Amino acid sequence: PRPSRAGRCAFTNPARSSDHTHMAELAGAQALEAHRTNEEARSRKVWLHAWHDPVASLRAFSPCVRLADLNGDGDHKLLVAGQDRKLRVYKGTNLLSENLLLDAPTAIAVFYPEARRGAPPLTAVAAGRHLFLYRSLRPYYKFVLPDLPIDRRESEAWEEVRSDASGLRSALAEARDAGIALSRRSRELLAAVDDTAADEMVALSEGVPLVRHDLVTCMEVLKKNLDEPDACSMLVVGTEGGQVHILDPSGKAVAETHTLPSTPAFLATAGLKAVEYRIAAACRDGRIYTVKDGAVLPGAIEAGATPCGMLRLGGGLDSQLVVSTLASTVHAYQPKGKRSYSIRLPEPATCLEALELRRTRSAKALLLG
Repeated sequence: PRPSRAGRCAFTNPARSSDHTHMAELAGAQALEAHRTNEEARSRKVWLHAWHDPVASLRAFSPCVRLADLNGDGDHKLLVAGQDRKLRVYKGTNLLSENLLLDAPTAIAVFYPEARRGAPPLTAVAAGRHLFLYRSLRPYYKFVLPDLPIDRRESEAWEEVRSDASGLRSALAEARDAGIALSRRSRELLAAVDDTAADEMVALSEGVPLVRHDLVTCMEVLKKNLDEPDACSMLVVGTEGGQVHILDPSGKAVAETHTLPSTPAFLATAGLKAVEYRIAAACRDGRIYTVKDGAVLPGAIEAGATPCGMLRLGGGLDSQLVVSTLASTVHAYQPKGKRSYSIRLPEPATCLEALELRRTRSAKALLLG
């Protein structure tokens, strides 16, 4: 007799089932790729290619590119300090001026030394241990960073064992291993290939004072007493020696100096110098330190990785601090240091900037590159 329907057994071909699964996975991958292609095509339509010059030879880091109203007439111009040690100023696509720099630039800032309507601002270009100030595209003043203090152990080594180059190198090596920051002369002496070269360096340094120069690593602008676009402002300079200098409005002298545990790489300011202000410094040790009203706060924000960019999303004291790191993450922190959110990126960000629109309604956005 023929078995009932309930007693029948269904057999499937394993090869055919595997083929169906593979085809389904392939179809899903194709659908995802098509969706990704459509999204990329839509994103490309947002950007306008305003100008492209393949022979411009502009190679500059993000802190060395600024837009500024140099003449006080409302016409903003593009300032680029390139790695070829040239400061270029563009109006539209035309090159207006080109100035040579004495060293490779590290940052550009535009500030107003006086509160006078229509007065042109000053452009500060940080290069090496100098700040080159320009007024109306012309050289105006050169500010030199103050030298760092020499450690007692280093100065005593040069005074006591100067006649013995080998002994001097041993004493300087012990000071270096103890964590003392040495001057450039001592570092070059330790890097000498042999004792003969060390003896020549010691002989050449006879009678030359031992100094320890500082270098600019980052620079920002802090408003003095009014929160206006053309209000009087002051330069804030971070240095290789772990110091943060606040210059006077003229940019010719240091008004305040604060020492940090590490070298600052990025600065972000908020508030007014004469009322209440904050200076956030993202340092190379992966921490963010804050200078509040003339004092360095004891706590620090742990970024989790080396910062590669920082800004304030908004200009007030209650604005969020946005930091991008080499771990392909972007963190936003509240004024008291609490993390608001984090964004995971497919790769580390190379630059970030804030976009704010104030026409019909206030809108803020974060641009990442």
